[in-house]
This record gives sequence, C-alpha cells and structure tokens, in this order.
Amino acid sequence: MKKVFNIIGAICLTIFSFYYTDKMVELSKSKDSIMQDIMSFKEGYEKESIDAKIINDYVIPGIKGKKVDIDKSYNKMKELGYYNENLYIYTSEKPNISIDDFYNKFIIGGNPKKNNVSLVFNLVDNKNLNTILYVLKEQDVVANFFIDGKYFINDLTSLQSIADNNHFIGNLGYDGKYLKTTIKNTNALIRKFVTYENDFCYLDEINYDALDICSNLKMYTVKGTTISNTTPYLDIKEKLISGGIYKLDTNNYTVEELGIIIKYIKQKGYNIVSLEELISEENN
Repeated sequence: MKKVFNIIGAICLTIFSFYYTDKMVELSKSKDSIMQDIMSFKEGYEKESIDAKIINDYVIPGIKGKKVDIDKSYNKMKELGYYNENLYIYTSEKPNISIDDFYNKFIIGGNPKKNNVSLVFNLVDNKNLNTILYVLKEQDVVANFFIDGKYFINDLTSLQSIADNNHFIGNLGYDGKYLKTTIKNTNALIRKFVTYENDFCYLDEINYDALDICSNLKMYTVKGTTISNTTPYLDIKEKLISGGIYKLDTNNYTVEELGIIIKYIKQKGYNIVSLEELISEENN
C-alpha cells in the first residue's frame, strides 16, 4: 500500500511541477514588454464580426471578425526580438448570423462595407458572347455567366472560352427551369470546365419552388437587379450601389455600352468581382 501511495504522490508532484512551470512561463510572458505591447494595442487591429442581414425572404452576407492570436503573435515577435504590429497573427470569427445557414433565402447583394459589385450574364445561347468576353478581358474584370444546360450541352467550345477567361460559371437550369431531375446534370456539365463546385442558381423573378430545389442541394439562389436591355449604362448609373448584383442582357445595346459601364463602376470606387467573392464573409 505504501508503494501505491508513493506512486500517487510522485504523479501528483509531476502534475504540480508541470502546472507550476506553465504558470511561471505565463507570468514571465506577461511581464515581457512585447506581450505588454500586444495586450495594449491589439484591440486596434481586431474587428468584430458583422451578422448577415435577413429581410423577410432575402439575405445579405455578413463579414467575419478577426481576433489577435495572442500566443502566436507573441512567439512571432519574440523571434524578431521586438514588438511589430505587422506580425500580428489573427483567428477568424464567424458571424452569429451567417449566410451559410440560409440557403433558403434569396441573395440580393453582397455586404456593402466591402465596396464590391458583380455583373451577371444569363446565357440561353452564345449571342455576342465572344464580344462580351473580349470587352471583359480588355477591362481586366471577371463576370458571372449562368448557363442553360439544354443549350450548352451542345456548345462546349463556348463554355471552354468562359472558363479559360477565369469567369464564374453558374447554373441557370435546363430549358429555362430548375428541376430536381435536371439541375444536377447542368452542374455536372459545369464541372467539366471548372475546379469548383457550383453553388449558385439565378432567378430574375421570385420562384419558391426553384428556391426550394436549389436550397436542398446546398446551392445559393441569387436574385440580382435586372438592368435595362435598351439603356444599360443609364440604368447602371441610377441603380449602382455597393454590394449590388447586376444582370445585363447579352444584346447589342449591352455590347456597345459594356466598356463604359465597367469604367463608370470603377470610377465610383467599386471592385467588380465574382459572386463567390461578393458573398464571401471573409474579412479581407
């Protein structure tokens, strides 16, 4: 029995020794000038998360917060030998209300604090596609092309051109409809040309049946702002806001004015990004 008590005592002494050592290390770190500076200034470099905004059946993404990882930041600065705010290391903090939990809502825009917008083209044929791709390349911007699987299953060259120019390809359904039996087929077609999983459906009008189908497949349903098919530039000027999603026609009016539309958006200080980036809640 005495031997057992001796073993238990040795174990307790070892545990206490580790605990005491850890406490001494923490005490030593807390008195280090680098750690004191980190604790004094870190709040100025942290950002609180912003919750996604829910408005009835619509959702606007939130933004993740960022917190200073105190220990990792300290170790990094300790290697350098002095405090340096450029060596802060951060952890990401997901919003309490996140877009990830609301596939059953219509996305109507990105978070306005990011100064991003997205351009969408819905393709039921390849009319003016090459010209649109040329203008986008000249302006060095990415756009989003939602394709109808019924048409593009026989026009793989056009899909390859879109993918080669690094534009986003989304699912517009099959023969103008989102059906459980065909939506996966269009996704499979898209996957032949891109490395990402397609997460987006697009609707011009409210359609709860389509929303339900896309939601069950963990696909976001986007409902952007439809721009005039005869005076797109004037319409963009009137409707442009941060976080906006703008659907442009592929007709000759759009082709003629696309260049000045892009220049106007840039002049207003907005970045033109893919939908993936627009709705991302990452804190860039």
